[in-house]
Amino acid sequence: MRRLCAIALALTMLGCSSAEQTGAPSRTGAADGAFRSVAAGGRHSCGLRTNDTITCWGDNSDGQADPPAGTFRAITAGWDYSCGLRTDNTITCWGDSPVAGTPHGGTFRAVTAGGRHSCGLRTDNTIECWGKSFDGQADPPSGTFRAVTAGGDRSCGLRTDNTIECWGRDFSGLATPPGTFRAVTAGSCALRTDDTIECWGSNLYGAADPPGGAFRAITAGGSHLCGFRTVYTILWWVFPSFHGRVGLFVRVTHRQHHRMLGQ
Repeated sequence: MRRLCAIALALTMLGCSSAEQTGAPSRTGAADGAFRSVAAGGRHSCGLRTNDTITCWGDNSDGQADPPAGTFRAITAGWDYSCGLRTDNTITCWGDSPVAGTPHGGTFRAVTAGGRHSCGLRTDNTIECWGKSFDGQADPPSGTFRAVTAGGDRSCGLRTDNTIECWGRDFSGLATPPGTFRAVTAGSCALRTDDTIECWGSNLYGAADPPGGAFRAITAGGSHLCGFRTVYTILWWVFPSFHGRVGLFVRVTHRQHHRMLGQ
């Protein structure tokens, strides 16, 4: 069975997460209607509709697929909880309450959910994180940032000078790479300002060995990474045999991408 698990249309990024082999993207049994973006959690997904409301589906054992009313700018999903950035720039989370929690008051530009913690980028460009922090993943550094991303047990931020800083569990003990970047994932890969991908740390299953070429976006899952090329192909790599997951350098063409979107 092949299924597309997450595609953020507004950012033109694709993320895949499945216990079965994943090939070309295809439709799933999600909600009907038009959406701006979608986020995939552990066993549930949520979509931001074009009317700015949220619809979720899948496992709801902790209330993670039962979104609140109101209008939102963005949606993100963790293992058993979800968070949304409201149109008034405040954050609301739902699901596993000890993990979901809520940030302190104030307004935010973005929100990101990890495995058991979340982080938000405030309108003053500082970062606040909350939830489980056994490895320090919810204890962000000071300073100003352009973006933040949360993973299973670590977080990474793109500073306003376009350098990267990560915190939380460090599998390799290696520092983040020097240079300037456009985007970063909590999976220890980032998109440089020259549109190439840089990965660092452990190279288990090829995790730190990304394909060459130019990319528009990059995203990380629990055991794989995906990149969207500037020539409209999608490549994902690492863990080729872990739970039967994706193989190395599977391609999705520009034509398949638009057919998937109904264009």
